[in-house]
Amino acid sequence: MKIVITSGSAQKISALEMAMKQLHIEAEVVVMKGSSDINEQPVGFEETYKGANNRKNNCGAKDEDLIVSIENGIMVVEGEVKDFAIVLVALNGGQVAWEISQTVTYPIEQYEKAKSAGFELHTVGSFLEVDGVVKDGTDPHLELGGRSRKDIMCDTIVSCLTQLGFKSK
Repeated sequence: MKIVITSGSAQKISALEMAMKQLHIEAEVVVMKGSSDINEQPVGFEETYKGANNRKNNCGAKDEDLIVSIENGIMVVEGEVKDFAIVLVALNGGQVAWEISQTVTYPIEQYEKAKSAGFELHTVGSFLEVDGVVKDGTDPHLELGGRSRKDIMCDTIVSCLTQLGFKSK
């Protein structure tokens, strides 16, 4: 079995490998980067889903058994900034499962700074790191929510794979 992941992010690759281990899936993981064709900081469900779907469609995969595509985004709900990931898993036959991950709340101040600087090139996570709110702007989840981004994505990948018939042995 060959599984394509549409991002070169070490966190996303590691999350996929953890999910495969949990479900006892033995497969070759191949990185085939697909462009998201959206802002560096996606805002809202639609843009974030579009990014995950674009990555899947733009990665160039042809005969692989599975494609795993992940896009992280934010949304503002009732004055709170929520970070989330959309995980999209596609079988070669065309069946697709997708899920929204657990959310983590970000401070509004860094959201406003990233918005002013432009979401085209800036993320809220980068401002969280620059302002000293977190040590690692690529994984503010651990400090702000108590679980790493990798663990949250792993849970969501497992959920998608389970929807597609993969079960823990």
